Amino acid sequence: MGLAVGMMWTLYLIVLLIFWVIFRKFIKRKIYKNIFLAFLVLLPFWDVLIQKTIKTYFEIFKMNPVVYSYPERDANGKIESLGLSDVTRFLINSSETTRYIQSYYDDIPQNVDRYVEVLVYQYNLRKRTQNIVRININKIPYTFENINIKKARYQIQTTKIEDSFFGFYSKKEFLLIDTKNKKTLAKAAAFYFPNHRWYAWFRDDILFDGDRLGWKTPPPILFVKEISNLDEMIKEVLKIEMHTIDKYKGFKND
Repeated sequence: MGLAVGMMWTLYLIVLLIFWVIFRKFIKRKIYKNIFLAFLVLLPFWDVLIQKTIKTYFEIFKMNPVVYSYPERDANGKIESLGLSDVTRFLINSSETTRYIQSYYDDIPQNVDRYVEVLVYQYNLRKRTQNIVRININKIPYTFENINIKKARYQIQTTKIEDSFFGFYSKKEFLLIDTKNKKTLAKAAAFYFPNHRWYAWFRDDILFDGDRLGWKTPPPILFVKEISNLDEMIKEVLKIEMHTIDKYKGFKND
């Protein structure tokens, strides 16, 4: 494996040197020659550099959640009910559901009065089912029921992922909706940085030998991790600590 990778890099550097020798004759100023050389050397990594630049810009200027207003709370400081099925994802065996959800949502009863709705994937006899589960938290112990219609007053809803800037990143928005008063209370976003088709192919499959470990679909050599301010929005507006971002699906529960 190492020999194959070394040979590909050697061949690539030889091609770069040929290009450099040919085109440097047409470039008069030394600074432009250096820029052109840097461009050639970094060519397999330009997608990652562009994505990292975009990510840094978002982290500096775009990562504060937008808050329009706050939810109504009762005398105990709790909201009526909360829907998280669009932004939570439990992948657990059905026998573990009660213990796991009770443990994870231990702090939610401090801020939610009646129930919380989450999405649960269950595995039974190698068959996966997906259900929205309503956790009634005003009873001890909690009770759970599968539902078809979401009825929580406060829902976090998602929009479709939209590609931007020639596919170098994608954006998804999250809206905190008061379904009773039909208004948006707050807005958050997640930015994803998918592998660029051609750059990633050349880098992973050619220069770094994509079959190096026998993977059917090798993991990327380089990638830019997504960012989100959803957790910040939930904490600021709902006073609930959550960790939702997932580098593969977008959102998780650990």
